Amino acid sequence: MLRVDAKGLKNGIVTEIQAEVNCHPCEEWNMRTGPHSVGVPVGIVSRMLGKGEIVERGCMAAELCVPPDLFF
Repeated sequence: MLRVDAKGLKNGIVTEIQAEVNCHPCEEWNMRTGPHSVGVPVGIVSRMLGKGEIVERGCMAAELCVPPDLFF
């Protein structure tokens, strides 16, 4: 299980967001949970880059450039 708890200001209002993902091994590919939980997000972001859904360029944190609604 991976979980992110984020708290910050949005339009001057304190906002909290929680996101969770339950990670499982991919038995069909004989892939354990670790590689699967790392590889799938990388694949999603690679496709998003190819489709032009991520427009920022350079080295930055994912939360600054990956549209969460599209990603999840």
